[in-house]
Amino acid sequence: MKVKLIVGAGLVTGMLSWSVVAQDTAPAPVATPGQKITIVGKGLVEDVNLDSDRATQKLGPQRRDNRIRKDSAFLIKFNLDRVPKDAKIKTAELYFYVWDPHSDATGKTGVFEVKIPWVEAKANLVQPDDGKKWTGENFVIGTDTAAEPAAIVMIQPDEDPSKDEAIPPVEYKVDIAPLAKAWLSGASPNNGLALAWIPDRDVDQGYMVRNQVTASEYQEKMYQPKLIITLE
Repeated sequence: MKVKLIVGAGLVTGMLSWSVVAQDTAPAPVATPGQKITIVGKGLVEDVNLDSDRATQKLGPQRRDNRIRKDSAFLIKFNLDRVPKDAKIKTAELYFYVWDPHSDATGKTGVFEVKIPWVEAKANLVQPDDGKKWTGENFVIGTDTAAEPAAIVMIQPDEDPSKDEAIPPVEYKVDIAPLAKAWLSGASPNNGLALAWIPDRDVDQGYMVRNQVTASEYQEKMYQPKLIITLE
């Protein structure tokens, strides 16, 4: 930390006053070939469920009641400040965890780039922030996000439908390097991503699939969503 001394005229003629101002001059992160950077936890990750049954509720504090289903999505945004600006990203693996998979059907799940800025504590299905609106009346995949998913994940049905939940939560990961590169370079604003169900009869046999995922508020850090970036 750098300390700056400021000297100025005092209230009484002929006297000087001074103050010490601390300036944060922490060195910028430096890229190292092969380096892995893990982005996880509150302060580095924001996430919120936009749920059709709780359209006006602000669900940012939810630990795990986060539903991926029809007309609903789970938004995640990663702070990339720890990634050197000149870094060359080899992979950017998104990890998320399903604690309540559908009992019968596979859920085709898209990872969509979000186009509208949002705030975790204030976003819901009808607004990205207090006093702001999504493009239309509600958040819509393909309107408030990119039209096509950056990646697709197949969430498998519960191995034991007799149980209420998966213990431990089931891990899924997918490489979203093109998104991370665009965010880091500034080619696209970092408004995060949305996990959303994509109905597909060839995959889900016509079931209305619902999966629930853990958030960055989840009590066990190893089951919180994270992004692991590997540099070239």
